[in-house]
Amino acid sequence: WGTLDDVVMGGRSASSFQLTTDDDGLAVGRFEGVVTTRGGGGFTGVRTRTLSPPLDLRAAAAAAEGGGDLTVVLRVRGDGNRFKFVMRDDEDWNGVAWTQSFDTAAGEWTTARLPLAGFVPTRFARTDRLARPFRADRCTALQFALSKFEYDAGLNPRFEEGRFRLDVQSI
Repeated sequence: WGTLDDVVMGGRSASSFQLTTDDDGLAVGRFEGVVTTRGGGGFTGVRTRTLSPPLDLRAAAAAAEGGGDLTVVLRVRGDGNRFKFVMRDDEDWNGVAWTQSFDTAAGEWTTARLPLAGFVPTRFARTDRLARPFRADRCTALQFALSKFEYDAGLNPRFEEGRFRLDVQSI
């Protein structure tokens, strides 16, 4: 996982992602830092390197109890912010990102169920209405983000500047 913070466009947010053990002894991936709108920013994120070979998510959907529609299930503990989970299906660094927002409850473990049908094809938080469907047989990257924007210049209603933390137990 590597950081993708707003410093790339003059902002001043900073984040990190590390594998750690929380206070309860659980192994977690911890996405944390400080997000600010100073300097024209307002977002921070972490993303995997390109997965090679790509993940075939169809197999996970078929193995799920009862099969059915593909749903990404996140087990997370946040701080009350609304985060985004992002998937990609090609190697284009700035290509289409399939994105879905999820809310957290401060200090509480939450299971976020994100059905594939609810993912929005985006480029830099703007809906890409010409995007082809997500190719579930070739997921090439995963990402978490915290942004002042939801989609298409709409604001994230739960965004707060300052320190943030998201513990990820499983994806």
